Amino acid sequence: MGMPKVIKNSISLLAIAVTVLAALNVYGDFSEVEAMARTAAQADREAFLSQVSRNPLSQEYVFVVRGRNTITVTCARSAILLGEYSCKLRE
Repeated sequence: MGMPKVIKNSISLLAIAVTVLAALNVYGDFSEVEAMARTAAQADREAFLSQVSRNPLSQEYVFVVRGRNTITVTCARSAILLGEYSCKLRE
């Protein structure tokens, strides 16, 4: 005797929801998060965004600022896949 159909359906729906949230965390519009990363890097408009790396759990922004080394900022949500983003300099 296998699992009840209700439990199977619930697990399927949960898996679909997690997949959709993960995709949105990678492919969504993150212009606000980029602005937060610039603020965390203390990079003005002359800073060039040279690299962006996104995965379902966090985003990484690399800025090149004239006269300084590259600055890397990592932004992550307050909860896994959900919540507000916060950004900090990568040490």
